[in-house]
Amino acid sequence: MIRDLLTRLATALLLVLAALSLVFLMARLAPGDPVEMLRDPDLDAAGRTLLRQQYGLDRPLAEQYVRWLGGVVLHGDLGRSLRLHREVSDILAEAVPRTLLLTVTAYLVHLATAIPLGVWMARRRGSAAERAVGALGLAVNSLPAFWLGLMLVLVFARGLGWLPASGMHAPDHASLSWYARLLDTLRHLVLPVTVLGLATAVGTARYVRQAVLEVLESEFVTAARARGLSERAVVWRHAVRNALLPVVTLVGLNLPALLGGAVVTETVFAWPGMGRVAVEALWARDYPVILGATGLSAVMVVVGNLLADLFYRVVDPRARTGGEGRT
Repeated sequence: MIRDLLTRLATALLLVLAALSLVFLMARLAPGDPVEMLRDPDLDAAGRTLLRQQYGLDRPLAEQYVRWLGGVVLHGDLGRSLRLHREVSDILAEAVPRTLLLTVTAYLVHLATAIPLGVWMARRRGSAAERAVGALGLAVNSLPAFWLGLMLVLVFARGLGWLPASGMHAPDHASLSWYARLLDTLRHLVLPVTVLGLATAVGTARYVRQAVLEVLESEFVTAARARGLSERAVVWRHAVRNALLPVVTLVGLNLPALLGGAVVTETVFAWPGMGRVAVEALWARDYPVILGATGLSAVMVVVGNLLADLFYRVVDPRARTGGEGRT
């Protein structure tokens, strides 16, 4: 198991390096000069030339790559933002907790909705209600995230006035009590969490439904019914417990989609997280911020998949032994 873990870690590092190299190349090949895109009236031609030299933008592409990669690997230096004139590590240190708050909350709500719904769909297989829920979920899942977000803002923020349209806090957030600050943050979370977490819950619920149905056809479930257990006990104690093993893998596979969806969601709702920082840096060709945000996202995805795989091995002994029948 230790050798397998080391192999996976080495593969993960290579994947992160490949992702960073690809983003570095694509960012540099994209049209637009980051220095020329700076809207600073006090920056003359000499100042722009000096800025290019300071950031190494006047050097060959291969040398820029080696210097940047060496700074990251050897010194943990992500560079300095061209647009904000701040260390990239400081920018990400502020943005990452906000993104984690949004994504973790969204995924907890996603699982808390999808798992019971999937079990409900399995127990009512073939009914009109089950088909209606599946069709409605497919329709919602087909909607673009930005369009759904804008419609929610239009209805619940602009129309009804129940929820804030954007941002993470109200303007007077700092002057509120801790309880009022908590409620304020939760109100700002409702719409982005709905788009990021609930919109795709039925898709996961269908996955859970199929897994539960497969377990319900197993011999040990038939034996449990023969012992006189109620259908509720059979489903929740036996079927669901075994059907959730594949969901652990699904959690790891959904992490890239979750982070990708956070980029759109944070942009629509002006959530001050890593996704919004990356989008703004992309428009400004702020190379250090683009690479820092992309690299951190790649690390988060790889670590998430590793943790999901390790957790799967913990909950399923067959994964530790390489399959059934092995000891």
